[in-house]
Amino acid sequence: MTFRVKIIPGGRCPRSVSSVEKEFLRFGIGSIGENANPIPVFGEDDSTVVNWIDRKNLESQVDSLMVIGICQCGDPDCHTVQFQHYSPGLSSPAIQTRLKDGRSLSIFVNHKSGLISGLQVVME
Repeated sequence: MTFRVKIIPGGRCPRSVSSVEKEFLRFGIGSIGENANPIPVFGEDDSTVVNWIDRKNLESQVDSLMVIGICQCGDPDCHTVQFQHYSPGLSSPAIQTRLKDGRSLSIFVNHKSGLISGLQVVME
């Protein structure tokens, strides 16, 4: 499930990924398990798989992420950001799970580069 949020670039961005965002990312990546199927990365034609990314690849990206946009919806349960690898139309949810408090957590990946492009934590 994808949620519509208003991301406003600028303001407090760009900035390094926060410790809270890292925790969310690590929780989400951990939820897919050690032996999860890799996530496909598509070529220019959007139908040919040119690479695969796995859990270890995603984990290796977490510390180097830069936040370029923050959701401005005002909902205190929302924690949604875009990272430097975000490109309109190229990011899709690769991991979706639930937090213990019931919020939905989604990690978005740029399906051309295979790099983490967004994090969305919202109460449905």
